[in-house]
Amino acid sequence: MGSKYYIFGAGAHGRVVYHSLSRSLDDNERIFYADDSRSLIDRMISGVRVVSASNIGLDSLLHLALGNNMLRKTLADRFKDKKMLSVEDPSAVVSSCASIQEGCFIGPGSIVQVGAFLGRHVIVNTSSVIEHDVILEDYVNICPGVVTGGRVKIGSSSFIGPGCVLLGRVTIGCSSIIGGGAVVTRDVPEGVVAYGNPAKVVRYVTDEDWSRAL
Repeated sequence: MGSKYYIFGAGAHGRVVYHSLSRSLDDNERIFYADDSRSLIDRMISGVRVVSASNIGLDSLLHLALGNNMLRKTLADRFKDKKMLSVEDPSAVVSSCASIQEGCFIGPGSIVQVGAFLGRHVIVNTSSVIEHDVILEDYVNICPGVVTGGRVKIGSSSFIGPGCVLLGRVTIGCSSIIGGGAVVTRDVPEGVVAYGNPAKVVRYVTDEDWSRAL
C-alpha cells in the first residue's frame, strides 16, 4: 500500500501543500491532514480527511504546513522522531545542485538555482526565485513572488513578504520581517522590521508584527 502522508495544518497553506503533493502522487487516498483541534477531527476539507496527530506513525511521512515560523519550529521539536517530508510542486524548477533539507515546501512556479541551500522546514511560496548560492536558514518563510539575487543569506525564522526583491549578496538577520514589496539593497540586522524602496529598518519586531505577517 505504501506510506501514508500527513500534512499537519488544514489551513490555507496546508491546502496549498496538498495541491502540490497530490499532483506528485498516484494515490491521493494516502494523504491526510493532521491536527490537534478536536473540532476538526474527522472533517473533510477540500476532499481530504482530518485525523488526530496521534495517528501519525513512525513509518509515515509528515509535512508541517504552517506559515508561522515559530510554531513550525515548535512542532519540528515535538515530532523529531517522525520522518519529515519535503514537498516540491511539479511545476517548480529545482537545480540538482541545490541542497534541500527536510520538511521544505517549494511552491508552484518557483525556481531554486544551482548552489542554493534551503535549511529545515523552509517555505518557498508560489513563483519565487531563489538564485544561485543563496542560503535560507531553518524555518525561513519566503512569500509569493519574492526574487533574490545571488549569494543572499537569510537568517533563521525570518519572514520575507510578498513581492520583495533582495539584491545580490545582502544578508537578512535571524527573525526579521521584510514588508511586502520591499527592495532590499543592504544588509538588515536580526529581529527588526524593514520595508520600503529601498528598504529601511523601522523598528524591532513585536508579537503584533508577527501576527500581522502571518
